[in-house]
Amino acid sequence: MTPGLHVNSLIPFYLSLAFIIKEPSLLITLIVANAITHTYIDFIPSTFFGIPDDTTAMGVLPSHRMVVDGKGYEIIKLTAFGSLFGMIFAIIALFPVMKVIKQFYHNIVEAIPYILIVISAYMLISERDVKKIAVSAFIFLLSGMLGIAVIKYGFVREPFLPVLSGLFGVSTLLLSLAYEPDIKEQVIDDKIKLKTRDFFRASLSGTMAGVFVGVLPGIGNAQATYITKPLSGEKEESYLVAISSVNTANAIFSILSLYMIGKGRSGAAIAISKLLSYVNLSYCYLILSVILLSGSTAVFVHLYLGKRIAKRITKLNYRKLSIFIILLISLIVFFFTSFRGILVLTISTLLGVTAPMWKVKRSHLMGAVIIPILLS
Repeated sequence: MTPGLHVNSLIPFYLSLAFIIKEPSLLITLIVANAITHTYIDFIPSTFFGIPDDTTAMGVLPSHRMVVDGKGYEIIKLTAFGSLFGMIFAIIALFPVMKVIKQFYHNIVEAIPYILIVISAYMLISERDVKKIAVSAFIFLLSGMLGIAVIKYGFVREPFLPVLSGLFGVSTLLLSLAYEPDIKEQVIDDKIKLKTRDFFRASLSGTMAGVFVGVLPGIGNAQATYITKPLSGEKEESYLVAISSVNTANAIFSILSLYMIGKGRSGAAIAISKLLSYVNLSYCYLILSVILLSGSTAVFVHLYLGKRIAKRITKLNYRKLSIFIILLISLIVFFFTSFRGILVLTISTLLGVTAPMWKVKRSHLMGAVIIPILLS
């Protein structure tokens, strides 16, 4: 829930507890539960306050529109159950995927750039109008240049924070200030309006992408959400389900990759690897048990907190809230990345407003994270 505080930020603290808690199973339980719960709760600040990180950046845009239309709690329901079914599908897929990964791991790794190129080309062509395709390609390349400078060459620490906050967070808030939207009273009910078929299609596509990036090197949630865009369907609700499934499936497989291939793909996995020389089948079952328990519990926590905030969001002055959040994001960026981060945030924000101004999809701004992968 705390903006700018990622689950990986707490890993050094957890490892320091090893001096007090000698039993590694207890620390592993704590680390895994925190990582899984974070994939649910992290949608609350991105939904209501427009504060993204690498796991929720692409979801900020539809979320913002839906909150203004009084559908904030609908987002909470979609992401809660999207994460829940992402967890269920990921666990079902575990052992079949394990066999495939062990046999074709290196072939799949070599195919990553080609997969990203095909998806990027599809996203550009989907604009359909030649002029829009050209503008989209320009934005994609321009954001890619930003990504190369900041992410590939390490211009700042925690590069995703200022880049994604500018491209999708601050830019969205600035544009909303220009027309000062009147946030409607949030509709609070327990029914999900998205059709069951669309929900499961989105969740399955998100889970597939989450599994894909959870095991393979060099790509993460930001790239996975981009992959799901053409797969999850045109509806904003479907895309939110897909993103939440991506996050949870990725968190699960990035940890279980310790058992599958002996390598961790997340901060939580790396922390576990420092506690254990290797993850055997017994620890794998422990991790799976913790995932099931924490994921099932996090659904109710997410729904409860989301409902409380949804009921109160209309009582806030939206203009003052937006200005406060922009200042808060700037302060967080400065704290983690100093003046260089503020420079990156400013450039990213200016780039972030170009897509809606030129009436093309903001997903092309993901060139900031796609192009560095293609050149790595």
